[in-house]
Amino acid sequence: MISFNNRLKKHIADLSSYLCIGLDISPKSLGSSCSLSQCIDHSNRVIDATIDLAAAFKPNL
Repeated sequence: MISFNNRLKKHIADLSSYLCIGLDISPKSLGSSCSLSQCIDHSNRVIDATIDLAAAFKPNL
């Protein structure tokens, strides 16, 4: 089994990118009328749009 660190290092090398994208998934950060489901949908759209650029994604809670 490959360790997480080795998988991450390989992914970084494959992408030639150290980019880590922070995902603001709280209704407070996206507007008080944003439901949790809408926040998750927003995060998924960000991931889909940047999957070929980012080595990692980090949820900001």
